[in-house]
Amino acid sequence: MNEIKQKSSNGLIIAGYICSFFALIILPIPLGIAGLIIGIVNLTKGSVGNGIAQIILSVTCGLFGTIIGAMIGSGM
Repeated sequence: MNEIKQKSSNGLIIAGYICSFFALIILPIPLGIAGLIIGIVNLTKGSVGNGIAQIILSVTCGLFGTIIGAMIGSGM
C-alpha cells in the first residue's frame, strides 16, 4: 500500500500562527492550547517546519501572555 502524506492547507497554517500570536495579547491559555493543537495537526499533515514553529510559539506566547496578564492584574 502506498501512503500519501497530506499537505496541510494554508488556512490551517495561518490559523495556527494567529492563535499563537493572539495568545500573547488576549486569552493566553485557550488560544495557546488552540495554537498547540493546530501546530500538532500541521505537523502530522506534513508541514513539519510550520508545525514545530507553531508549537513553540503557542507555548511561549501562552506563558508570556499569562505572566503579563498576572502582572497587569496585580497592579505592577
